[in-house]
Amino acid sequence: MRQNVPHFIDIEAEEERHKESDRDTPSMVPNSLSDEIPSKAVGQTKNFFRGETSRQRRPDNKPTKEHTPASESEGEEELTPVSNRFQSLEDMETDDISHLIESTGKNTPLMKNCEAGGSKAEIQGHCSGENRYQEMILTDSTILHRHKRNKSLEENMTKSFKTGGKGKRTKIIQDHSQFLHVKVSSGALPTDIFCTFIYAKCYRNPRRILWEELVKLSNQDAPWIVGGDFNVILHPNENQGGDIQRMGPMEDFNDMMTDTGLIDAGFEGEPFTWTNKRIWRRLDRVLYSKEWAETFNITRVAHLPRRLSDHHPLCIDASKTENKKPSSFRFQNMWLQHHSFLQTVKQSWELPIEGYGMYKLQQKLYRTKELLKKWNRETFGNVFSTVQQAKQAATDAEKNFDKDPSEANLIALNKSNAVMVHALTMEAEYWRQKSNCKWLEAGERNSKYFHSLVKKKRMKSTIHRIMEGSQEITHPDRIRDSAASYFENLLSGQRAQPSTTDFPFQFSKISEAIGNNLCSIPSEEDIKETVFSIDKDSVAGPDGFSSPFYQACWDFIARDIYDAVRDFFSGTPMPRSFTATTIVLIPKADSPQTWNDFRPISLCNVTNKILSKLLYRRISQALPELISPSQSGFVPGRLIGDNILLAQEMIHHLDLRYKNSNLVIKLDMSKAYDRVSWAFLLNVMEKMGFPTRFLGLIKQAIKNCWFTVLVNGETAGFFKSTQGLRQGDPISPALFILAAEAFSKGLDLLFSMHPDMYYQTKCAIKPSHLSYADDVVIFTNCKEDGLARLMQFLNRYEIMSGQRINYDKSAFIPGKKASLIAQRIKNITGFTMKTLPITYLGAPLYKGNKRKLLYVDLIDKIRAKIAGWEQCYLSYGGRLQLIKTVLASMPIYLLQVLNPPVSILQKLNKFLRNSSGDPLQNKRKFTGLNGATFAIPLKKVGWESEISEIWSLHFRTNFGGD
Repeated sequence: MRQNVPHFIDIEAEEERHKESDRDTPSMVPNSLSDEIPSKAVGQTKNFFRGETSRQRRPDNKPTKEHTPASESEGEEELTPVSNRFQSLEDMETDDISHLIESTGKNTPLMKNCEAGGSKAEIQGHCSGENRYQEMILTDSTILHRHKRNKSLEENMTKSFKTGGKGKRTKIIQDHSQFLHVKVSSGALPTDIFCTFIYAKCYRNPRRILWEELVKLSNQDAPWIVGGDFNVILHPNENQGGDIQRMGPMEDFNDMMTDTGLIDAGFEGEPFTWTNKRIWRRLDRVLYSKEWAETFNITRVAHLPRRLSDHHPLCIDASKTENKKPSSFRFQNMWLQHHSFLQTVKQSWELPIEGYGMYKLQQKLYRTKELLKKWNRETFGNVFSTVQQAKQAATDAEKNFDKDPSEANLIALNKSNAVMVHALTMEAEYWRQKSNCKWLEAGERNSKYFHSLVKKKRMKSTIHRIMEGSQEITHPDRIRDSAASYFENLLSGQRAQPSTTDFPFQFSKISEAIGNNLCSIPSEEDIKETVFSIDKDSVAGPDGFSSPFYQACWDFIARDIYDAVRDFFSGTPMPRSFTATTIVLIPKADSPQTWNDFRPISLCNVTNKILSKLLYRRISQALPELISPSQSGFVPGRLIGDNILLAQEMIHHLDLRYKNSNLVIKLDMSKAYDRVSWAFLLNVMEKMGFPTRFLGLIKQAIKNCWFTVLVNGETAGFFKSTQGLRQGDPISPALFILAAEAFSKGLDLLFSMHPDMYYQTKCAIKPSHLSYADDVVIFTNCKEDGLARLMQFLNRYEIMSGQRINYDKSAFIPGKKASLIAQRIKNITGFTMKTLPITYLGAPLYKGNKRKLLYVDLIDKIRAKIAGWEQCYLSYGGRLQLIKTVLASMPIYLLQVLNPPVSILQKLNKFLRNSSGDPLQNKRKFTGLNGATFAIPLKKVGWESEISEIWSLHFRTNFGGD
């Protein structure tokens, strides 16, 4: 096997020397380094197939003794393999990481050979193109540390930084046993950067020293990136196989990231970076600071193939330049603050147009759009230029007043200051709308915070690569075409329609009073209330008009809205401009690989939302009497917590000993909303007794929808759907649970016909299933003929409804006795087996004692909302407002039904208190309020004990507390 090559060398030169070395000498070490590396280091080659070194080991798999670094002497330098410093087999099985930093200039493709796991790995760089500054490749190789830093080592490091600019310089700042901290300067970089290469210890206590050192290094203002092998995971889902990971090391890692303000760069590729063929973990990652995020608009981390190593190399691609995308019309809320806006729009709107109600509204919106484009260019102007001009004018006025403090100059100064404040307010409103920040108080002029939110969202939403079958697509145009093709096939695919209009069960019928009210034309008061109930911060649809436009201009546009609504309820078809929809893609996973890993959210026009909300208000009155008790989603008066409590109670009886052991099945429906068959939905509603005229309105709302897909800021495709419900349309949740009622009725009928299929409990209640929209849990037993009947029912439901079960994500959880026949259950159902705990509606379902590990997701949700580099721009008041908003928006039902241990509540309190300060700027924490003001009561006397005013008020409002 070839000896691993030290990392601080000139790659190209050493590659040639290595070839000569192979021909002339049996040594596996390059000639240029053979006299530098001690003989002990040369003899310790790494066996990547067995995961251990060739060094003699004791029976307990520990080294015979710990390596002690040689003492330093003047003029002498010694290289020591890092692997010698560890004592355990686990240390030796985790490959050492060497770090190569490669940079290129303009349009220079990068193709380098590097040593990885003893074999040559070709890595195609991603640096080609304009203004691509840096690429870092973390590869598997033995790290060689010099115990004496000197000019020679820095020269070798400088060679490994290949940049397109001049003045290249690398300086070692700190050489630690667990990291190497360097400063990189280059003409190709926008500024000096700091890089910290990590090789952490395998045990918790030594890693704490690393965390403390990283906190010390965080007190700098330059761009900083940290990467390598941290030898610990950040979340439980970053581990697969082996024992359950302890919470303590993960908490230490999370606390370090909070204290330093570092943010995880994410990744592309395989979810785990290390494996020993039995356990998979994400031990390697890249973190960066807020200064790095401000300097580089794009930072990508790719998990490259492992080859023969047990670690994935990490390839970092950082870019400064953003590709400008063609912008479409979007109504800007800041326009409302201009003195001429309302008058300009009113004059255009009141010009007469002939036609029916919806046509007139459509034409007036189109005319207003063209008017506002021109008005924005000629009257409103560029908001950023306006701010700069206003600042300069205020500065000049201040100088004039200082020279001549006359009354005229004082008036000019006050006027210029007022103009500047107004311009700054409009700029802040622009960034606030673009960031879609809903929690910060109105009037908060924090443009830097809003801008950082925009950048963070843009970084998360950008799709650089996607897998289409076995082919990887990276070209932007092909990515857009692939997205349009996938979602057109999904929403326009021809599905098998129900073969009969008869069901073997009876649906509940809608009452006559509600039925008569469904088709009546809404009053003007109802229409106005509906318009003003639309969220002002909701994103606009394809026509670009958001709800603030309708609400601000209501006095002179109301009549046209009334006429359009009356046309719709009278049976007039909606024009295409009303139902046009833009699909935005929200990732469902940290590293989405395929289009199936994205959730398509529909951005509908406000005109469509008005009509849909009016329909939903009428349907919602009938839902409690039409929907089965097992369905708690989107039904007025039903709580999500009820399902969680009942599911937890059923889990407690999982291991009861009966003839047929209990079994829990968790179903996952693939793209449930997008696959709903319209014919099936209308058939169900007809059986429920909905009037024919109202069914015609529903057809108009769902059947005339046209879609485009927004990918990386550009739209692709234009197609009409033939199935599915839009996620983002106000009426879609109600229609979905109406269609899903056939599932509930059919499953209840199946269990009533075959009582031996019931889940065995000691309670009087024996539900066959629980549902929250498309989240379904079925409670049955392991009787094989019962499972066969259940699968026949599910297959029949798929054919009739258009739904499709995701067999890869669906799972069954057997009792202890049933685990012996798990393979037979898998053969019948096609689902995978899981063990407790499982997650249902965001809550862990478990048996036994409460463990801190069960509440990691809850803590992570709060941490994700509060922690992050963009929060550093908030003042104390802004941070307190953020904390209050997080508390008010938290899923309180989880805390109510889970009753977490005191240690979790204490951790939440501590985290929220610490978040009131600014660790990056070493500011004191806010201590004006006690800990209970921020979070949760620690005593179990009751919810009103030691609870904050905000928490208590929110609990009383939502859960009826006194």
